Amino acid sequence: MLKSEATAPFPIRKLRLSALAGWLAVILPLLLAPLLLFPRPHWMWVALLIPAFWIFNLATIRRVFAPTPLNILLLSLLIMVGVSLWATFDIPFSLGKVAGTLLGFFLFLGLVQFAENEFRLGLVIGGFFLGGLMLVGIALVGTGWSDKFAVIGRLATYFPVRLRGIPGAEEGFNPNAVGGSITLFLPLIPALLWRGVHLESVGKNLRRMIRIGLWILLVPLSGVLLLSQSRGAWLAISAAVVLVASVRFRWVRWTVMAAILIALILGLVYQPWNHLMAEQQSITSGAEISLAARLEIWSRAIYGIQDFPFTGMGMNTFRKVVHVLYPLFTISPDVDIASAHNNILQTALDLGIPGMIAYVGVWSAAAWMLAWVFRHSGNQLHRRIAIGLGAGLFAQFVYGINDAIPLGAKVGIFWWVALAITAALFRLETADKSMRPRAPAWEILLMWILLSLVAISFVGNHPYAALAIGVLGGVYLGYLSVPSLGEPLDHKET
Repeated sequence: MLKSEATAPFPIRKLRLSALAGWLAVILPLLLAPLLLFPRPHWMWVALLIPAFWIFNLATIRRVFAPTPLNILLLSLLIMVGVSLWATFDIPFSLGKVAGTLLGFFLFLGLVQFAENEFRLGLVIGGFFLGGLMLVGIALVGTGWSDKFAVIGRLATYFPVRLRGIPGAEEGFNPNAVGGSITLFLPLIPALLWRGVHLESVGKNLRRMIRIGLWILLVPLSGVLLLSQSRGAWLAISAAVVLVASVRFRWVRWTVMAAILIALILGLVYQPWNHLMAEQQSITSGAEISLAARLEIWSRAIYGIQDFPFTGMGMNTFRKVVHVLYPLFTISPDVDIASAHNNILQTALDLGIPGMIAYVGVWSAAAWMLAWVFRHSGNQLHRRIAIGLGAGLFAQFVYGINDAIPLGAKVGIFWWVALAITAALFRLETADKSMRPRAPAWEILLMWILLSLVAISFVGNHPYAALAIGVLGGVYLGYLSVPSLGEPLDHKET
């Protein structure tokens, strides 16, 4: 008995330190957020708090950060962020995107470490929705709404730009970026609302409040998406609806496959891109980037990737370099092209082909994890989170085909939170299961290097083949990163 009493304080103290580390893992990135979202060179010493916290983790919980299938891919991405600092023409000009990426990575690790049980995962999801509500509020007072549709444009006049002077958005936020950000939140809400929210661990009154809160949040998010008049965001949400319907109904799957096949055949026969290229000749310069103008931007992005395949040209530099090295004929040099209007091309420009492969790998691993949870989980709530969050990520990925929210962008912080929820959900779901890694971390790292070299070897004469190799390689790396089930499931699929 005396021996038991003497040794009792140690595990208690260890539990307290572990709980403290979990809360610090979330609090510290939030405290650093203002300094890293609006960085100045003389502020960047605060980034040293990140490795300092990892040392604290090592001393208290015996690990640097929580293990997830995304870690090796994100570390590969961070390596290329460091390499891009060598390639950029001006480090202070790239600093905003670099600091934003560091903040996102640190927040991802912190949220995963914090969400070690169901209750804390619920807090993270609640914080995610709270961030969406804050985004709505800021968008309503700080967005320079466009006037693509007369009726919606008249509604937008009731919300003029009142918030100006924010670095990177001095005259107001881009409505397309606002709409693209909203796509990440919207699908998760109806997924949780469908036939009620099942939270056995909370009281009936709290469940009712959560349900009411979700309905209240759905209205302003949908309203801002409408006001954005972003056709890319509307198309992305439509694609997410089709995805969910395809998962639920087999006939929708066959209909979608048939529609894609017919579209490919019609495209090969009529070649509508030729009409778009002809239309480019008559486009006047302006801030609104049409689809035809995007084709020209994408062609210049290909040139940039060919010139900087190993390192990229540096984060955030394409907007300046394109007018100097790759002049555009249909867009005035006075127009600020914030991105390549495609997430994959933009990442290749920022971080080189190795960075692009790691970036695609992150998307792929997140998709595999959510699909695994939806397929194998016996927890109905986990399945709803997986399908809702998966549809949101899919919507933002579709949006990123025709536009971009670059790595390190301020609104891109929500993507990192979505990744953290994905990884935390997967960890909770697999905690009591026998999981078998598909490949060790060193093998994934070696495959990343080899795939990067193969893709780069094609980029000079066959840039599209190089991009295809990089994208398919990233998808494969994401698959390898997610462990598989080691034993048959003993529960019923619901």
